[in-house]
Amino acid sequence: IKIEYDILDCNNCGLYKYSYEDQKWNYLNTSNNLKTLSTKIASGGTFCVLSEMEQPIIKNLKPRFNSRYRQKDLKKITFNIKDVLSGINPYSIEIKIDGEKIFYDYIKYRDLVSADLGAFLSNGNHTLEITVNDKLDNAINLKGDFLIIE
Repeated sequence: IKIEYDILDCNNCGLYKYSYEDQKWNYLNTSNNLKTLSTKIASGGTFCVLSEMEQPIIKNLKPRFNSRYRQKDLKKITFNIKDVLSGINPYSIEIKIDGEKIFYDYIKYRDLVSADLGAFLSNGNHTLEITVNDKLDNAINLKGDFLIIE
């Protein structure tokens, strides 16, 4: 069954289904053309339109900005990401070191992103950029420097 809801100018709106077991609203994959929200459902239930403006949260970032690391001690970039309402869009995650995109692994059930650095980093100052979007395109962008010594 396809559900449609006419709504004007709501960039950050999505359709949600209430879970009585979890007692929370679960995001449904929503198509939004700025006039109509639509999704497909397989069963009945309680549905609503919610607007979310909160950006995702990034925690436990390693390497930390404005920190120093020995080259032998920094083999991975790791951080946790969370978005309470709509969830993380795993295809929107972007990690750059000194302007170069690097590949990453995203483990959804652990909210963990990790990227191997290998022998990528030389001694000196490096810039790390991270961009993460949720499923309603709220974004968080972090940019900072860290130093590799020895």
